Amino acid sequence: RRKATTSTNAFGSGRGNFYSSTPDVFERVLSVLFYLMPLMDVVRYGIYAYYYFPPSQVVLHVCQPLLSLTGAIPFGHMIPWFAIYLGVVIRPTWNRFVRWNGLQALLLDLLIVFPGLVLYFFPKIPFKPEIFTLIFTVTVGAIAFCAVRILMGEKPRLGAISNAVDVNLQ
Repeated sequence: RRKATTSTNAFGSGRGNFYSSTPDVFERVLSVLFYLMPLMDVVRYGIYAYYYFPPSQVVLHVCQPLLSLTGAIPFGHMIPWFAIYLGVVIRPTWNRFVRWNGLQALLLDLLIVFPGLVLYFFPKIPFKPEIFTLIFTVTVGAIAFCAVRILMGEKPRLGAISNAVDVNLQ
């Protein structure tokens, strides 16, 4: 029988037990924090939802300090993205659970960029309020689903995104 070993992570602590079946509280909270990246990017799609459904403004209030901080620095929105990828995802010293959630959050964040590119090239598309609200609602729902599953200590599976994460973290 193989004995579980503990490696050190970027903080120099004993966290990061690769063979551990359940992540500890620190790993769960850190994994949930990764999903702030896609949440910050989906805020712009909520403009119609904020107007027609005011309780959805909670998302805006949660992200406002982070958006102010990243907006004050040139290319500031890229710093957390690269920090998650270079500091956590590609480092095997982190627990696989943390690395897996970091990569899934980054891929979800990338998917949110594509509707913005389509709207840049085709600004007068029909049903714009409905499309924006759909993107906002689905993304916030996916992030809430991920947060709940992570806090329960389980991997949140998001279909094709999770399959891509599995392929990249073999």
